[in-house]
Amino acid sequence: RNVLIQLTEQWKREYLTSLREQSTLKQKNNTREISIGDIVLLKKESTARCMWKLAKVVELLPGSDGKVRAAIVKVANSDKRPIYLRRVVQHLIPIEVKANNGQETQQHPVVNPSSPVVTDNELRPKRNAAIIGEIARRERDT
Repeated sequence: RNVLIQLTEQWKREYLTSLREQSTLKQKNNTREISIGDIVLLKKESTARCMWKLAKVVELLPGSDGKVRAAIVKVANSDKRPIYLRRVVQHLIPIEVKANNGQETQQHPVVNPSSPVVTDNELRPKRNAAIIGEIARRERDT
């Protein structure tokens, strides 16, 4: 429990502060535009940074000058239903996760039989022998 508290404090102190500083610096230099699909923190002055909600940018709203001034973001509600909010760009702090915008390449690397393999539908890596055994069991059962 003590380790969890220390980790949370360090995360609040270092990571969230650096994200906020990077976001402020980038907004001044206008080098990083928020794009559709980006994951952002919703800045809220009345709550602590560690309690800011995560959201996904769904739509960008440009101003009369053509620059993005606001965005519509999707936030998970307490009962897991999505809520759509309109927020100004200054209150959206992008985290280090970018949308890939469909630019995912389909590459099939050469697999070493002893190395773990991650399947698309599962997050835990599996050995090739385990995958082969699972396929054999499925074929045997059908």
